[in-house]
Amino acid sequence: MREDSVGQETSSRAEGADEVKIGSFSQEAKEAFQSWALKNTAVRYFEYPNGSDTSIWVRLAPEKYTTKKDAEVIALQLARDYKTQTGYDGKVSVTIWHFEKNEEFAKGRL
Repeated sequence: MREDSVGQETSSRAEGADEVKIGSFSQEAKEAFQSWALKNTAVRYFEYPNGSDTSIWVRLAPEKYTTKKDAEVIALQLARDYKTQTGYDGKVSVTIWHFEKNEEFAKGRL
């Protein structure tokens, strides 16, 4: 945040940053979030299991697996971003699957 010439706080966006749109929750909002996550985060695989609104499964780029705690922080941030960008107001769970093994690595619930 910075102040403009009349002392009002303003914000600046990085050039090329995607717009965040908050609206009514819909399938289109979920699809837009999935596209955004794959393009702008460490997520390399993204799925809504069985079309779920409350559960997201992801796999991250391998270099993001430094610690389980780091992966949990990423999962919580993705859950927060999902709710913010789609307008979803219920509980959401993000499961991070190990990038090589078929097993859960970390989870975040919000």
